[in-house]
Amino acid sequence: MDIDRPFKRHDPRRALAAIRGRPFNFDPDGLEARARGGGWNVDDHRVALPSEEPGPPVPEGSFAIAHRLMTDYEFADPRLVRGFYDPDAPLEGREMLLSIRFYGMRFQVGVRAMAVVDEEREIDGRAARVYKWGYGTLEGHLERGRMDYELRKWRDTGEVEFRIHVVSQRGRIRNPIVRWGFRIFARREQLRFARTCCARMASMTAATLRAGPAAEPTPGRRCGLAESPAPETNRPAERAARRAG
Repeated sequence: MDIDRPFKRHDPRRALAAIRGRPFNFDPDGLEARARGGGWNVDDHRVALPSEEPGPPVPEGSFAIAHRLMTDYEFADPRLVRGFYDPDAPLEGREMLLSIRFYGMRFQVGVRAMAVVDEEREIDGRAARVYKWGYGTLEGHLERGRMDYELRKWRDTGEVEFRIHVVSQRGRIRNPIVRWGFRIFARREQLRFARTCCARMASMTAATLRAGPAAEPTPGRRCGLAESPAPETNRPAERAARRAG
């Protein structure tokens, strides 16, 4: 795996094995406080999902569907990124190989899942069911930082929402052409990725609610690994996501 050779093809199984045990390329402790001091991009995105009746999450309702899509990384835009991971690995600490498409180039980089939360919480005096996980970038990534995905259901109103929180900065890139291109275009593509994630989550959740569980996409399989988003299918939720994107 080499971010300085963007046209080289890699076996995802070998590339994933190569990142196992790699350290983060940033210090996770106190990241939010350091980011407030400058030098980091801090972004928040939010999209409303179909509401449910007030109270706890409804079986096979909006929250439950989005919960699965979030766990499997199916909400990501396959035009921009695909993830490969061990389908039997627990989410906390799961290492994932991201294959990032960037203006005709392809980069394979590593991340590790962290800070998994699935619990009842009180937020600003309101009771909510919260499901959250994020990933941090590993050595060799184009960027440094973490991206957190969060699902909330407000028990008083039944509203459901999907949120993305990002703290990032450019990583160490030796190749001068790649470094130049990343400096010029990466910020735009980063924001595009977050926006399309929100749009896909909303459209896929709504389509699955309308058409039933058979409409919901599930990870594909490649080289014994889970591949998410799954290769293109004609399932209604995936068709809706392509239209939304």
